[in-house]
Amino acid sequence: MNINNLDKRLITGLNKDNIKELTDVQKECFEPIMQMKNVVASSRTGTGKTLAYLLPIISKAIQMNSKSERDISLNSHQDVVKNNTLYSVILAPTKELCIQICSEINKISNNSGIPVTAAALFGGVNRQRQLLTLKSKPNIVVGTYDRIYELIKDKKISVHNVKTLVIDEADRILTKDNMSEIISFRKCFMRDIQVILVSASIKESTLKNAESISGDFVKILTNDKIQIPTNISHYYFVVDKRDKIEMTRKVISALNDKHCIVFSGSKYDTEEITQKLIYHHYDAECLNAACDKNLRRQITDRFKTGKTHYLICSDLVSRGLDFRNVNLVVNIGLPDKPVDYLHRCGRCGRDGSQAICVSIITESEIDRIKKIQKTYNINMLQKKLYQGKIVRK
Repeated sequence: MNINNLDKRLITGLNKDNIKELTDVQKECFEPIMQMKNVVASSRTGTGKTLAYLLPIISKAIQMNSKSERDISLNSHQDVVKNNTLYSVILAPTKELCIQICSEINKISNNSGIPVTAAALFGGVNRQRQLLTLKSKPNIVVGTYDRIYELIKDKKISVHNVKTLVIDEADRILTKDNMSEIISFRKCFMRDIQVILVSASIKESTLKNAESISGDFVKILTNDKIQIPTNISHYYFVVDKRDKIEMTRKVISALNDKHCIVFSGSKYDTEEITQKLIYHHYDAECLNAACDKNLRRQITDRFKTGKTHYLICSDLVSRGLDFRNVNLVVNIGLPDKPVDYLHRCGRCGRDGSQAICVSIITESEIDRIKKIQKTYNINMLQKKLYQGKIVRK
């Protein structure tokens, strides 16, 4: 499968977005999804997993609409798919990712001229406003499972024509704590619905849980599987715990990057480093779980458009969100699991340009450095600051 096999309108739309070739995961997902097979796809962050399922889903819609037009011209009485049919539901774990997926669908539609429509549905916002979006009869619904399930039960969404269910960031949704609700949600759909699971990392427990909602998955584990892009360099600084935040400020100053994400597992740290940067005249904003959902969208939009230069956040945005032109990520401390480091550093260098992921750690976190290096076969270099410049330790 290559890009030239797509519908000409899709090719035009992708070219307008400077996409000339498909990635491995996009190539390998296309035929199984087109053939209505259940798919589990795992590919490293930044390899275009969203397009890996959207391209075949939209291609199937093109085929269904073509069939509809032919049947109408033949005065057929068959049940055909109409342009206002809801044919796909996509689950995502966060509001931000739902909005991003919807934006990707709208961009494809606008660039290609293919009339596919989407609606984003999630909790924490005015329900009536979301009901208004459903009146336009979208082809694809993207949302959190709790809000979509609520609307299905209230008969605000009819899913009897839905052919495909996508679970994005599947390892965050198909967890032990969520499975009873996910199984109930799955029962709302037809028995033969196609199920697609996508994530940068698929755990064995996720695959086991997936068997509760469907079976016979085609497993697509590309390249690219669980790797960290080679265009990202990895540095770390060892300091006392009390000096982590001040060292973060000094590193940002030394690297002088105007579009940077700082991660911390501590809500307190995200707020403190934001205040410290603002005090030193950096254009910074804080994004963590305590933020109002509407505010979260405003902050991410400002960062994406360059109105905010420094985004200080929890792991809330370490997955799924596509921030372009970010070439520096700074970690205040390291996450417990190597896979979370993968997702954090994957926020930078997504356009293939050279990027740096810096970790500010204590002596007690050295073992985590070794574990990350072994897991992803990367070299993490210890650095120090000398007269305001970063040098080899």
